Amino acid sequence: MQENYDDDQHIEERYVPDVVFEEAKKRVMNRYGKVMRDLAAVENLEKNYPNIEVPYIESGFGWMPIVEILFAYADEWNATAENEEEKIIFDQIKEKFGGLRVYYTGGSPEFRGMVEMAEIMSKYICERCGDIADAERTKGYWCQSLCSNCKNRDKTEADHLNDLFRRTDGE
Repeated sequence: MQENYDDDQHIEERYVPDVVFEEAKKRVMNRYGKVMRDLAAVENLEKNYPNIEVPYIESGFGWMPIVEILFAYADEWNATAENEEEKIIFDQIKEKFGGLRVYYTGGSPEFRGMVEMAEIMSKYICERCGDIADAERTKGYWCQSLCSNCKNRDKTEADHLNDLFRRTDGE
């Protein structure tokens, strides 16, 4: 007769020794911890700014303070908008060519200025950690705005893509 286990904890205790389970958990957090933190940040944004629909944000966590300033303005604007056409609706927020890009409809000329300023500022702020002291844009096939600590901490996506596409010219 085959046993049926309904809860994950029972399965862990039965089949996975603690040492193996802890090591696996550490590897998962190292690999996917950033994604989990980003998802938690988006959930907080949705709670803090109920008058906007938070889009999927395709950028590093270091730019979240900039994005949050835009959300705060948009939330206040949308709360007082007289009709739906005036409301700020975020279509997409992402990293492109080492800078933040914000695509939206609605709003005011002041908001357009805020978005332009945010996009310019992002080029000088580390996409990963938010450090503004020495962020610079990486060059190559994938541009990123990274501080020296994040750039040197591990091999970046830019370095990986450059290695993949580097031509050897028969050497």
